Amino acid sequence: MARIFKFEIADMPKVYLVGRESKYNIQTYIQGDNRIPAFWDKCLADGTFKELEKQWEFLYEPGYAGATINWDMGYGRFSYVCGMLYKEGVTVPEGYVMHEIGDVKVGKCWIKGRDSEDVTSNAHALTMQAIRDQKLCPNQLKWSMEIFNGQRFLTPDENGEIILDYYIPLAKSFESLGKRVIYPYLAAYPDFKAVCSNSACENSQRQMYDFLYESINAIYADLSLIGIPYEDDDCYEYWQPGSSKPELGAKMQNIRKTFLTFFEYLIRMGLAGEAVQEGLLIKKDKMVIQNRMKNKLSLFGLTSIENKDGYFFTHNKYKEIFPAWKFYCGNAEGLKINPKDVHAFLHGYVEGKQITAAGMFGRIRNADLISRLEGLFIQKGYNCKYDHLRVVYEKEYPDKQKAHMNIYYDYKKLEQMIFEFKSPQLSKVLKYYDQMDDELKTLVFSRTKICDGCGYCTQTDRSGKRKRLAVTLELDGERKSKCPLFPSFVWDNANEEMIKTVKKLFDFSEGILYGN
Repeated sequence: MARIFKFEIADMPKVYLVGRESKYNIQTYIQGDNRIPAFWDKCLADGTFKELEKQWEFLYEPGYAGATINWDMGYGRFSYVCGMLYKEGVTVPEGYVMHEIGDVKVGKCWIKGRDSEDVTSNAHALTMQAIRDQKLCPNQLKWSMEIFNGQRFLTPDENGEIILDYYIPLAKSFESLGKRVIYPYLAAYPDFKAVCSNSACENSQRQMYDFLYESINAIYADLSLIGIPYEDDDCYEYWQPGSSKPELGAKMQNIRKTFLTFFEYLIRMGLAGEAVQEGLLIKKDKMVIQNRMKNKLSLFGLTSIENKDGYFFTHNKYKEIFPAWKFYCGNAEGLKINPKDVHAFLHGYVEGKQITAAGMFGRIRNADLISRLEGLFIQKGYNCKYDHLRVVYEKEYPDKQKAHMNIYYDYKKLEQMIFEFKSPQLSKVLKYYDQMDDELKTLVFSRTKICDGCGYCTQTDRSGKRKRLAVTLELDGERKSKCPLFPSFVWDNANEEMIKTVKKLFDFSEGILYGN
């Protein structure tokens, strides 16, 4: 029986997978229709690898690679690539594809067994378990790859056994569930931008910005500061609904609530107090602060002097924060403070302040690529809106149909960054499917929801005669009935290919809608 001979976590640099590609559907694979071995036989017989070996000077790994990739095509569709791994500078022969992968930590296994069937059929499950045994998160839906190294795979050892190399990238994992939930508040903390204010100078705003960031960092380093208990890290796969792990969802919600409640308390202090003489004066008829809370606040550098009338808070390091503290509370009014108010306070978001997706998420994903996406939608007249841990670009089209680009962080998911695009009036655009080029057809066919007969489009029809809105599309001989009522296309990362495809989709849609 195949077993793990060697396992390690390693940094894989950015490399390029070049080879022949074939598309599959997971359902047919599960039902026993595994066409991948036949695809390998074809590539080995038709000279695929002879062509690839001509660029030996750019090879990253000398072995032949088989990679499962492109799971984000949706609805169980994925690609399998037979090829080789290269460094920068490789060219792509005609009829081949290239995928940029790597720049990520991976779990690397040497799977040892008696024959090729033994090792190839067990390699994925063994590598997944080895990663999980390290309390890390395998990200097999990003890609997974087998490497057939000639020396290890083709040359049996003294026991007649061979070795298959197997790689699976890792998703970001956390030391605890609490750190998973709080991480985005730290990583997605937007760039500092002061705004014009008569009450809070730029230096006061800067100190408040630093104080809040330092406070989040302190909580992330020691969750016990605000009473968050330890829980093992966990998450949802992209396809799992929250109902599949109800206890996990409840735990995450409680952690988030505890975190936001602490900063809600700071807002209440700001609303109740007055900024005077490098301090915050809070009268007891406005707010009573218990000793337990004063002790907690002292952990964040806030000290207080109490008398019969009230409390006077100061901060030795950030002496000028209090005018900005009051200023940042401007979004919250009355007794009810909602999470949106707390996020605005944390990010110093006040009327007239612009927060960009690149400024918020540039430390998590490539800031330049996100800026290019933002520029694309700004040129098209989309309006930017800040909302919690997300930035939305939205535009209204004819018939009051809205489209958007929505970039946000979802700590509940294995892949936390989400790039979601709602295309304008998909039901109208799909009528022009035949006019799309191959790249756009592939995008629309692969990612548009398949009609499952849910009845959503006919729910107001009492006659029972209304036809469904589904449109039949065809790609490479495959025909599917597609639903135009859910026009969202989702990625977990921004790259050159995605930006190009998104631009093409929105350009084509606007051309149809505006008659260009």
